[in-house]
Amino acid sequence: MNNRSVNKGLVMAGPVLLVLAIIIFLASIFTGGFLVRLLALACLGLAVAMFIMVRVFKKVAHSDGLTKGGMAFMEDYERRLFNLMSDSKNADFSAELKRSYESVKYADKVGFTVQDTYIEMALDSLERAFALEGEERAQANIPAIFDELKTALTRRQAEMREAKRGGF
Repeated sequence: MNNRSVNKGLVMAGPVLLVLAIIIFLASIFTGGFLVRLLALACLGLAVAMFIMVRVFKKVAHSDGLTKGGMAFMEDYERRLFNLMSDSKNADFSAELKRSYESVKYADKVGFTVQDTYIEMALDSLERAFALEGEERAQANIPAIFDELKTALTRRQAEMREAKRGGF
């Protein structure tokens, strides 16, 4: 079942139960029945529970969106490194590409840090450098770009560990 349909159903059912509780409670004043008042309280309790559930569902959906967003860019980095690693023209840097790919593959994928920008820039530089041919490629200083990428990945790992450490 879709989260949106559940949310809409709860949003619609809550006010209906609230109105029903008010009507039953007003009817109980005139009839004086204990069971009718109990039914009104039950409807009121259900309405309050539904309002609380809607709030919780919204917070969970927001958190889920952040988690998926955090994972998407790291999966993109992983895909880009895999594509570079799979290209036969880059065989002379296969060991560095494999190390970088493994670092991204097993990194903490949930969350954003400042280093993500540096990782993005390093990957862009690598892709541009590997697209070059001959003498231009030799002058691109690819090992320095790998060092930048490795440094950014290490810093990202430290920042993620610090952010998730918790405490006071």
